[in-house]
Amino acid sequence: MTEKEWAAVRELSGDRCCCGRKKAKDQTFCRGCYFTLSAELQRALYRRIGHGYIEAYDASKAALREAGRLAPIAEQMPLEGS
Repeated sequence: MTEKEWAAVRELSGDRCCCGRKKAKDQTFCRGCYFTLSAELQRALYRRIGHGYIEAYDASKAALREAGRLAPIAEQMPLEGS
């Protein structure tokens, strides 16, 4: 796996969303952030790592940034470019 894919695995196994709220382990975002995303992005987040998940995550994080839902630390440590 690439470093970017390992970073995705670490983030998935965590219990904090990029907005700073608690999230369920093995889920990408908290419920609030997840339901902020379009249905298309929600579906794309079910792709497997190495099969489109990273691209879906990056697009979702961009949408959440635009919606103003990212915590300041998430702005400093984005997964894209990891």
